[in-house]
Amino acid sequence: MKRIQTSWVLSLLLSSVLIVNSCTKEKRIPWVKTIEHTPANITNTSATLEGEVKATGWEEVTERGIALGLTKDFTTPAFTFRSGNGEGEFTVTAMGLTPDQTYYYKAYAVNKI
Repeated sequence: MKRIQTSWVLSLLLSSVLIVNSCTKEKRIPWVKTIEHTPANITNTSATLEGEVKATGWEEVTERGIALGLTKDFTTPAFTFRSGNGEGEFTVTAMGLTPDQTYYYKAYAVNKI
């Protein structure tokens, strides 16, 4: 009889662990959209750019903004311009740009992952 109780307690404990683990949210990176159209308010050294954080990945977005690069498929940005945190659309004014230089941009977001 004692052996059956031990097995039953062990089985209950294992079931509880499985239920808790299956209810845990999977952490994900944020879903970000670069709003692609002609930048607004273009001057020789600045431009206004837009982006949107569509989803946070179930973690708080602690930083969002626009990254600028010098090549189309850049992985390391030449500049980053922050625009607060959280979900939603945002606008940044990229300043300090070099006249006659081509820049490529994309929105980015950082969460707690």
